[in-house]
Amino acid sequence: MRTAVLTTFLAGLVLSGCTAAPAWTPVGTGDVRPSALSASGDGVLVAGSSGSGPALLRLGATGPTPFELDAAEPYAAQATLVVVATGAAGVDAVGTVVGGAHGNPRWTVWDGTADPPLLTSRPQEFFTFGGHDAGPLLAILETSSGPVLLGSRTTNSGARAVLYTRSGTTWTPAPSPRELTSTTEVQLGFSAAATSGALMVIAGDELLLAGGLEQRPAVWVGSGDTWRLVDLPTAGIAGSGLSLATSVACSGGSCWLAGWVRGHPVAWRLDPSSGAAELLATLPGDPTAGNDPRALVAVVDGVPVVATNAATPSIQLGCPSGWRSLASPGPVSALAASGASVYAIAAGVLNRLDAPSC
Repeated sequence: MRTAVLTTFLAGLVLSGCTAAPAWTPVGTGDVRPSALSASGDGVLVAGSSGSGPALLRLGATGPTPFELDAAEPYAAQATLVVVATGAAGVDAVGTVVGGAHGNPRWTVWDGTADPPLLTSRPQEFFTFGGHDAGPLLAILETSSGPVLLGSRTTNSGARAVLYTRSGTTWTPAPSPRELTSTTEVQLGFSAAATSGALMVIAGDELLLAGGLEQRPAVWVGSGDTWRLVDLPTAGIAGSGLSLATSVACSGGSCWLAGWVRGHPVAWRLDPSSGAAELLATLPGDPTAGNDPRALVAVVDGVPVVATNAATPSIQLGCPSGWRSLASPGPVSALAASGASVYAIAAGVLNRLDAPSC
C-alpha cells in the first residue's frame, strides 16, 4: 500500500540578528504521526503511523518523500513503525501493534530501499520475537555484515540482551553472551544502542542485588561473542533516583551517552576501542514528578546535543568551551542529527533546529 502524505517541508530557522538564540521550527509531516527518527545521508527518516497504518517519510533537500509500504501480514498493516535505520544495504524498520488474545505487542520487521522508496514487511515465525519470554525490540544496528536487531528477553534470572541477525529475509537470535545476561546477583537493563566502526555499543544499567540494592549506569561494547562491561563514572553526583544510561550516539571514533543519575541528567563520553569512559557533565534539571525521565543524545558537527527531558526540559549543547543551554520544543521522544540540523519529536510534532556553532 502507498502511504499518502500531504505536507509542506518547512526548512530553515528564523534568526533575529547574529546574537539571537536559535529557535525550533515545526516541520509538517501531513497525516504521518511521527514516532522514530534516523539520519539518512543529507536528510532524516521519519517513521510512525498514519490513518491507514504504518508510515515512513524521508525529509531531504528537495522536500518530503513518502515511502510505499507493502504489509505482508495483518499485524504489519496495523503497525506503528517505532525503530528505523539506514545502512549500505538499504532501509530497515521495526513496527509494533498490540494484538492477540493476551494484548501483547506484536512485532513486525521491514526492509527496503530509499530509491525507489519502498519498504516491505517480512513475516517471521511467531517465536522469533514472541512467546512467554518476549521483550522489546530496541534498536537496529547497521554493521558491515548487515543489520543487527537488538532486543531483550527474560530468563529465570532476569533480562538478557538478544542480538538478531538476518539471512535473506529471515531473522535469527544469536546466543546471548554471558556479559549481556542477568544473574541472580546482578540484574541488567538495556535502553539503546549504536555502532562505532566494527563495534556495537549498548547503553543501560546494572542493578546489584547482593549487599543491598545499588543501580549503576552501564555500557557494553563488543561484537559477536566478545563483549565487555564498562561502568560509567558517577563520582560526586549526590541525590536519589534511578541511575542508568538511556541513550547513545557515536561519531568519529567516539561515543556520547546521556542518562539520569540520582535525580540529575548526565552526559558521558566513551572511547569504545579502549573502554575509557569520562563523566562530561551533570546537567541542569529536576526529574519529572511520578515519571522516570529518559535523556536523549545526538551528535551534530562532532558535538553532543542532549535533550534532558527534565521537569523543565532543555537542550544542552556540549561545546569544548562549556555546555550551552538551548530551548527545548518540549519533552522529546526521539532525537536525531543530520548535517548541522537537529530534529526532535515532541508531543507528536516533528521540530527542526539549526544547532549554533561552538
